[in-house]
Amino acid sequence: MLRAFAITVLIGGAALLSFHSTVFDPPEEQTGTASLSFHCTISDPHEGKTDCRKIIGGTVAYLKDEKVTLSERKMRAIARHVYHESERYHIDYRLILALMKVESNFKNDAVSCKGALGLLQIKPSLGKTVAKDIGMKWKGDGQLHEPDKNIRIGVHHLSGLMKDFATLPSALHAYNGGASRARALDARKEHPTVRFASAVIKEYSKTISVLPEP
Repeated sequence: MLRAFAITVLIGGAALLSFHSTVFDPPEEQTGTASLSFHCTISDPHEGKTDCRKIIGGTVAYLKDEKVTLSERKMRAIARHVYHESERYHIDYRLILALMKVESNFKNDAVSCKGALGLLQIKPSLGKTVAKDIGMKWKGDGQLHEPDKNIRIGVHHLSGLMKDFATLPSALHAYNGGASRARALDARKEHPTVRFASAVIKEYSKTISVLPEP
C-alpha cells in the first residue's frame, strides 16, 4: 500500500520549503517495516514560479530596449516590484509599465512641473494619503523616489480608479488629472481630454506585443 503526504514550511507567508514523502507499506503476508522516501524542494519566494521568472526577465529585457540607464540589479528590482503589485491588484503588469513609460520614462528621480515624483509620478499629498490607507509608514516625500514605495502606492491608486471609473481611458484620465476633476466631468456628461490616456494605451499595445502574458 502506498501513502503520500506533503509538508510545506511557510516563512513570512511565503512557501520556502516543501517536503514530499511517500510511505510504502509491505503486503500483509510479508513481514518487515514500511519504507519511506523523502523529497525536499526549496523555492524562491520572489521568483519561484516559471511564469514569474519569465515575466521578470522579459521586463528587464524590455527596459534595456527602452535604454533605461540603470544597473541590471535595479532594473530587475523594478521588474519584480511591478510584477508583485500587478499580482496583488490583478492588473496587467504591461499596463503598469506603459503608465510608467509615459509618466516618467522609467526615471525614479523624475519630478514634474506640478510636483509629482518618481516612476509613477505621485504627488506627495496623494502619496501620504495612500500610504496611510495601505499601512505604509510615511517618512516624507523622498519615499516617492524609492521604486518599491512608488510602485506600491501608484498601483494601489490606479487599482482604485479602475474600480471607480467605467472605462480604462476614464481611469487613466483620472490618474493624470485627478479623480475629483474626472468625476466632475462625468457629472456634466463631458468627455475628458484623451491625450494622456491615448499615449498610455498606445504604449500598452506595444508592451502587449513584446512581453509575455501574465
